[in-house]
Amino acid sequence: MRGTECQPTCDEHYTVSGVSKCVGGTLIPAQCLGPCDMDTWCYFYNKRRGFNVPGTCAHLDYMTPSPPPPAPPAGFRTVNERVLVQDLDGWLLMAAYNHQANTNPSLVEGTTPSSATEGFSHIWPGTHLGLIASDIAEVRFYCHSSRHNRVMHFSMNNDWIKTAILTGSVSGNSKSYWTSGTTKLDGHTANLPDSLTHINTGSGYNLLDAPIYQYGAGAWRLRDFGHGTTMNWECDDHPISTAQTTLHQVWIKLAE
Repeated sequence: MRGTECQPTCDEHYTVSGVSKCVGGTLIPAQCLGPCDMDTWCYFYNKRRGFNVPGTCAHLDYMTPSPPPPAPPAGFRTVNERVLVQDLDGWLLMAAYNHQANTNPSLVEGTTPSSATEGFSHIWPGTHLGLIASDIAEVRFYCHSSRHNRVMHFSMNNDWIKTAILTGSVSGNSKSYWTSGTTKLDGHTANLPDSLTHINTGSGYNLLDAPIYQYGAGAWRLRDFGHGTTMNWECDDHPISTAQTTLHQVWIKLAE
């Protein structure tokens, strides 16, 4: 910068930020801005202070950072750009199916459930959130049915379930994963998982479609993915019917 006037004369490759001005008796001098300065300062410095924005700077408005997304409301948490329902204990909702009696809609994979009690969709933390097994601390299952008063509510934290929940796969499933080491949570009165007699391990099943069942008595199952009647909305029972209202939920807690 050369000269002693209030309005600077800038060297080659520099441009003046605007017009020097007095505000309340205080001189606010214009500045000589180089390309890097303009990238950083142009709209955040000049505009805030009422300076004119030089034409050589105006074309750089595309470099103005986008404002950060608003923080999710209380009761929600963002994980890899998905806003998830989070309860007071830090559990994140992966599946919520509020099934109404005498209906039999298909399950909705890939849509993040927006409510634990009114939702009707599911995601898998590996497939849709990009998480890996070491990100998972626990997995929690919950369901109830209008057919009876029993509630299934328990969690698991073995290595198998931390991998299985990533995609819903039941490959490698074992009875022992469900009959030992589970934690029964508030309100649990169901016979399962302790009463299970069978498991499924095939690729035609998953964690929402009868990973465990007590033969002829009950299962954890949402709709039935194509085995038999395709209307087995089951929670510790075996109705082979859509006449009951059911609520199924799957939650994860992150390892932090």
